[in-house]
Amino acid sequence: MIEMITIGICDDNTAELQHIEKLLAQFFQDDKDTEFTVKKYADSSLLHEDEELDVLFLDIELGDKNGLEIAGKYLEAYLNTIIVIISSHKNYISEAYHFL
Repeated sequence: MIEMITIGICDDNTAELQHIEKLLAQFFQDDKDTEFTVKKYADSSLLHEDEELDVLFLDIELGDKNGLEIAGKYLEAYLNTIIVIISSHKNYISEAYHFL
């Protein structure tokens, strides 16, 4: 039986969105038992999602929005989503660990 996974990537940097999507494709390329769908978001529009994501790669800094606040709001509706916090800013590391 094939497992279907829905993965979200939320980053306001288009190059990062594409890079993570490419890494996911490489990761799953030899897995014959898993199919995945990637949904990409450049901002907090994922809060209007009507379907729960299995995994969400979420940037902390989304323009003037805070990804940790977005994660909190998303988890209010979808408790089972695994959220992977991503950031190129070291100063957010302790805040991200505290959140999770």
